Amino acid sequence: MYNFLLIILALIIPPLAVFMKSGLNFNFFFNIAIYTVGVLLSVFTDFSFGALIAAFHAIWIICTTD
Repeated sequence: MYNFLLIILALIIPPLAVFMKSGLNFNFFFNIAIYTVGVLLSVFTDFSFGALIAAFHAIWIICTTD
């Protein structure tokens, strides 16, 4: 049940979901970098897949980390 709620959170705020699952490590900072680049790209262009990639990365971390 906890992983299901984290996946829902990952679709809304991916870095927070990664932080709640794995703490302050490389995965968290990598997800922040992906999310930041994605948000900046969506502001300056119509390309908004960066935040979606961060969500996929967060879901990957949630599903594979024990």
